[in-house]
Formats: sequence, C-alpha cells, structure tokens
Amino acid sequence: MFAHAEGECITWAEAAAAVGGADPAALGERVRRNVKRLAAEQKIARSSSAPVTY
Repeated sequence: MFAHAEGECITWAEAAAAVGGADPAALGERVRRNVKRLAAEQKIARSSSAPVTY
C-alpha cells in the first residue's frame, strides 16, 4: 500500500520482492486478495447502519 500511496506503479509481486518475500508472486497474490477482501468488508460496513466490531 505504501507504493500505491507514493504514486509508484508496481505490481503486487514487485512490491513483495521489494520487502524480501521468498516467493514474490505468491506473496503478492495473497496480499492482493487480502486487500480486496478488506476493501469489500469496509464497503459493506459503510453501507450498513449497524456498527462493525472486530
């Protein structure tokens, strides 16, 4: 997310390699899926009137 925030245009695998991941492609894909899931959860929480607890 820091690369995105800084305006860099790199792939998830490149970001994983930058932090020293053993398998950058797998780590990048796992992070991408988690970010997508968390964004969907936040979207649901914002549209719901019930408070979300973690």
